Amino acid sequence: MSRFIQLLAENEKLVCELYELLGEKFPEYKVFWDSIAQDEKKHVEFLSEISAKDASFNEKVLHYKTVQDLIDHVKTTIEKVRKSEDFTMKQAVSEALNIENSIVELKFFEPFKSEESNRETRNSIELIEKDTKGHYQKLKEMKAFLSK
Repeated sequence: MSRFIQLLAENEKLVCELYELLGEKFPEYKVFWDSIAQDEKKHVEFLSEISAKDASFNEKVLHYKTVQDLIDHVKTTIEKVRKSEDFTMKQAVSEALNIENSIVELKFFEPFKSEESNRETRNSIELIEKDTKGHYQKLKEMKAFLSK
């Protein structure tokens, strides 16, 4: 697996871990967090499949450090959730919104959108992007619900 795809997969695994942890921390919202975590698991599988096919991607579009920075942020957030008894559902949603928005805004999957990528790879990437945007929307709706 290429280093770049490993980083993307690691990020997805950590985001999944965070959402599962939030489901445990906020049992009344477990179904909400688990539904998003399940998508993250699918993303890891897709990335493994893409890697196995030796998919082409443009490394100039997204720098490794950008992905590593988000990984570090997710790790910090996981530790914050584990250590803080005062961590609220509103904080959880805000952190998750920040993470999902970063993935979209920083165009984490843009490097795979080259003409050299096969159709199956592009379809998987499009599904991951669609899910990520869907997560962002679900989180925005949850934030609005919690603000009532």
